[in-house]
Parts: sequence; C-alpha cells; structure tokens
Amino acid sequence: MRKILSIAIVSSCLFGFKIPMYSAYLGKAYAENAKLCIRIIFEQSKIYVSEHGEFPSTLDDMIDADYLFLESEMRKGWEFEMNIEYNEMHDMEGYIVAYSNEEMPDGAGEIILLDVKTLQFCGYAQKFDCRLD
Repeated sequence: MRKILSIAIVSSCLFGFKIPMYSAYLGKAYAENAKLCIRIIFEQSKIYVSEHGEFPSTLDDMIDADYLFLESEMRKGWEFEMNIEYNEMHDMEGYIVAYSNEEMPDGAGEIILLDVKTLQFCGYAQKFDCRLD
C-alpha cells in the first residue's frame, strides 16, 4: 500500500510540474500565431498604403479590398486592431495589437503589440511588457 501511495505522490508531483510547462508552451505557441498575423497585417498594410495613398483605418478595409486574408485557425484566440499613420517626417508610427479572447488558453485580456516605428513586440509571452492606455 505504501508503494502505491508513494508512486501516486511522485506521479502527481511530476505531473504537477508538467502542467505549467505545457501551459507556458501552449501560450507561447498562441503568441507566435498572433505575432505572425500581426506581421502579415503590417506587410499588407504597407502594400495597401502604396496603392491607396493612406493606411487603412480598419482591418475590415483591408479585407474588403482583398489585401488581407487570415485563416480562422491562425486568428484563433485573438482579435486584431491597427492604428498606423505617417508623421510629419513621413515616418510610420502607431501600432498593431492583438487582444486575446475566450478561445485563448489563458483567457481574455492579454495583448501583444507591435510598435511599427521600432518594430518591437511587447506584451503576452514577450520579452517586454506593455499596456495600451
């Protein structure tokens, strides 16, 4: 009986350590999907502005004009928003952000943001933390 109890305790301890590792791995995989979508949105918005003279005000503008198609599996767990413009020096500034929703394993309320001026990502499962104010 002690052996079975010992095995059960050791197994539960090992399993307990694997759950956070798996959860972190899964979260990072979802974050990588969001980053890929953000990169696609950014690259397609540069094509859009070169042909229309201004950045799209919404992702729907790009989708309606056939500049953007993101498969539902890629977007799973995230909703996207963009705000990009040229400043007076003709440099791009703004951001593209992904907001997690209920489909995300860690739930709603997480963000991943790309600063289009620095091309740096911050937020969920990233090197730098950030917030939208």
